[in-house]
Amino acid sequence: MLAEQCQGAEPGRWKGHWNGRRLFVIDGSSFSMPDTPELQAAFGQHSQQAVGCGFPTAHLLIQFAAHTGFAVKTIVSPLRTHDMAHAAATHDALERGDILVGDRAFGSFAHLAVLHRRAPYGVFRAHQCRGIHRRPGPRDRFVSYDKPRRKPAWLTAEEYADLPETILVREVRVTLTEPGLRVRDFVLATTLLDAVNYPPSMIAAMYGIRWSAEVNLRHLKQTLGLDVLRSHTVAGVTKELHAFVIIYNLVRRVMCEAGRNQKAQSNRISFVDALRWLRHTKPGDALGELIVLPDRPGRHQPRVKKRRPKSYPLRTRPRRELRKKLGVTGSPSLT
Repeated sequence: MLAEQCQGAEPGRWKGHWNGRRLFVIDGSSFSMPDTPELQAAFGQHSQQAVGCGFPTAHLLIQFAAHTGFAVKTIVSPLRTHDMAHAAATHDALERGDILVGDRAFGSFAHLAVLHRRAPYGVFRAHQCRGIHRRPGPRDRFVSYDKPRRKPAWLTAEEYADLPETILVREVRVTLTEPGLRVRDFVLATTLLDAVNYPPSMIAAMYGIRWSAEVNLRHLKQTLGLDVLRSHTVAGVTKELHAFVIIYNLVRRVMCEAGRNQKAQSNRISFVDALRWLRHTKPGDALGELIVLPDRPGRHQPRVKKRRPKSYPLRTRPRRELRKKLGVTGSPSLT
């Protein structure tokens, strides 16, 4: 309900950007939780961690509204779940003419065909299996994608049979010249076939908005604390996740209102400052001025950590075995 109310929070902010179409970004992530048998059975843990040495980890698929940053759809599943497994379930939050942006995990034939049939448009990095990234070609071209012989695991047999044999896809090659970027040249696959109203520069700008999903996930996992949950049951984990998403959307609502009052874009309002106001405000308090972050496009930093972790080794064996090795028996003493 909150996400539906927030969808229209900034109706005039996005209509002029993409020829009146709404833009959404989708991405996958994960979060961990306490090591209990119920959570291990429900979500599983990383395959490189021995039994008793890791923590259950859940896969999170989340969809954001690009113009406001609101989380409009969240789906939690076991760790070994591909991003595409539940991507089609997020389409019910889209309307006809909306645009969905994602990385190459979502750029498969089946996903593009499903989007094309349901009327939203897709802009994704072309899937690596097509082998077009190192092959030179036109910067903007139309390509026919053939239906794969093998049914994707996330489709039923009936849904796979209903897919067309071919679809027309537009491929846009993008070259980045800014310093500090990992990828310099890549191809975008899109069902936006109107090259006049949606030139290659606009398609590239749409994909550039995808990075906002990473920033939003950082707010959810690091600023709010979704990265590690505390509940010991599946029901508790689900409730805790929903609570984090509700709080995140409330903060976004405050940012939108502050942006209107201060004549600034909502994504330039400090998320932390909005969270502090929401945490300490009283019913009836008027929203004051919040910190407006400077606009610094093209800013890049090295992906390194300054603070050194503790030099303790990682646990590779269950605790009870390590305690036996130390010669400790019985329960730990509290005295």
